[in-house]
Amino acid sequence: MKISYIGANSLDSFEIAKLQDHLGSFSKKVGRHFEEGELIVTVKKYKKSGNTPKFSIHLRLQAPNVLVTSTNADWDLARTINKVCEELENCIKHKFKDDVTNRRKKSFKA
Repeated sequence: MKISYIGANSLDSFEIAKLQDHLGSFSKKVGRHFEEGELIVTVKKYKKSGNTPKFSIHLRLQAPNVLVTSTNADWDLARTINKVCEELENCIKHKFKDDVTNRRKKSFKA
């Protein structure tokens, strides 16, 4: 699975390594189901207003039949990455959920 980074030049080398480490393992997990997919990561680092800057991450999975997006923002980069990956995984599960399994069977009495 191909990973494209947009806006990663605003991060320092430690933050880039953390981002690539987390998303590399996540892309292997998702890549089992979408071999021809592309994971597009948009990262924005806001200006420091206090001790730590705020990070905003937008994750988009593009495959031939699928387009799923996820967004999250927080002051901790690792927590933001984990939240956005978890949200994208839940969106994928929701999109491919079998509708038949959740229907209640109606019994008709004659």
